[in-house]
Amino acid sequence: MDTVEPATGLTPREKKALQETWSRIVKDKKENGARFFIKFFTMFPKMQDYFPFKTIPLDKLADSARFKIHHGKVMTGVTTMIDNLDNVPELVNIIQKLGKDHYTNGIQSVDFENLEKAFLAFVFDVLGESITDLEKTSWEKVFGVITKVAQSGYQQAKSGE
Repeated sequence: MDTVEPATGLTPREKKALQETWSRIVKDKKENGARFFIKFFTMFPKMQDYFPFKTIPLDKLADSARFKIHHGKVMTGVTTMIDNLDNVPELVNIIQKLGKDHYTNGIQSVDFENLEKAFLAFVFDVLGESITDLEKTSWEKVFGVITKVAQSGYQQAKSGE
C-alpha cells in the first residue's frame, strides 16, 4: 500500500514517477529549458517583461546568452527539487527561498500559478502520449505544492519576515 507523505501529499510511486519522467525531460536540458520558457511566455506574454531578455522576440530568445543561463538555472533548480522529494525540510527551504527571491523581482503571488500552468503544459507536451495517468497526477500534485510553498515564501518576503 502506498503511504502518503503528509507534507507533499505524494506516495512513493508518485515520487518515482516524477523522478523517472523528469530524468527523461532533463536529458535534453538545453532544448527543454528553452522550450519551457517559450511555452511560459506564449501562454503569459507579460511575464517576459520581468526578465533581462524582455525585448528579445520569442523566435530569437535561443540566441541570447542570458536566456540560456537563466533556463539552465531553472532546469537545475527543478532537478534539485525532484532530488529532494524525500527531504521535505530541504525541499521547503529551496521552494520558499525561490518565492522570496522572486518577490524582489516585482512579480505577483498569482504569477506562481501562471508558472504552474505553463510548466505543467510544458511537461505534458514533452512527455506527449507516453504520459500515464499516474505521471500526470503526480506532476499536478507536486506543482500544486511547489506553487503554494513558493507563494508562502513570497508572502514572507512581502511582510518582511
